[in-house]
Amino acid sequence: MTADKDHPSKMEKGCEKEDNGTPLEDSCCSDSGFGMNIYVGPSSSNCKLVILPYFNMMISPIPQNYMNKEWPDLFQVQIDGKELKVTRIDKKKGWGMPLLLRGYFSLQSLLEFKPYFQHSLIEGHTLTINLDSQQSVISNGELIFAVPGVQAQSVRQMVNPSQSSEQALLKKGMQSLCSSLKKITVDRAKVMTKYTFESSEEDQRGKVTLSAHFGPGSSITHLALGEYGNKLICRRGSYFASSLDVSVMDSDLFDKLQPVVGHGDLFIRARGSLEKIEIPAEDVVEFDGESIIVMTQEIEMISVEKSDIHTIMKRVIKGPGFVWVLMPMEEELKFEPEICS
Repeated sequence: MTADKDHPSKMEKGCEKEDNGTPLEDSCCSDSGFGMNIYVGPSSSNCKLVILPYFNMMISPIPQNYMNKEWPDLFQVQIDGKELKVTRIDKKKGWGMPLLLRGYFSLQSLLEFKPYFQHSLIEGHTLTINLDSQQSVISNGELIFAVPGVQAQSVRQMVNPSQSSEQALLKKGMQSLCSSLKKITVDRAKVMTKYTFESSEEDQRGKVTLSAHFGPGSSITHLALGEYGNKLICRRGSYFASSLDVSVMDSDLFDKLQPVVGHGDLFIRARGSLEKIEIPAEDVVEFDGESIIVMTQEIEMISVEKSDIHTIMKRVIKGPGFVWVLMPMEEELKFEPEICS
């Protein structure tokens, strides 16, 4: 539902719009390929209306912009079709910050993105995908081949430091570094490429071949997020490609694992082959700190041993769940985790 001057929407009453009296246009959103940053901006009234680029998106009310710990602002969101209403709920007043919210694709809006690839082929460190008409794949790999009709667009994955990272810095008395988190966020942004097959013929397919070359023995693993509760925990830097609905979320600034959420297809790269290992319920297992590349969300992290702030020596985890472990490139022996007594 979109409001106009003659027929204002029910959510519009008492809410601020743009200075020209119309809702924000679709340019409000920065397409990162892992969801969208929705720019709301400041408001002189208690609520504000924004027009979203897609119908029935899911919007988190947690600000993605820098938040001083002394700012009490809390927000509530309501969505009606493409219309987003943002209301401040801690006080009956507006806000001055350049409010930025995070948008994700609902099941209905997912239909616009066709999140499941009908055909994909993995050969060593190359991935070939046949895209349907108007379907997209996001990747940070090198383009090897694309048929005419495949359009490439650079997009940026903004990685936002988590609240736990900020709290950890404050606890260590590192206020200066904490205040630099906003700069760290910009520095850690990753440039990706979105490949979209533009065709008016529904039966045509757009072939794209991408490389995830890490050197000898590097590999690509396909994971369907829908088979694992729409969320996996992946090692930072392992993401290679995905459908457009997949979002990479940041975790602790000093950890190397981060959640990846979505409904569609995910492709993980590694400097060697991965082995999927099932961890039975209540089993406690110790792994080399660098060997776990992916794990399911049910896995419980018991402890992490570090030699310094950046180097993880070992992880102790508890089942049930699955882990994908990096195999030594020199060996083809089956990986045997150490069972802790």
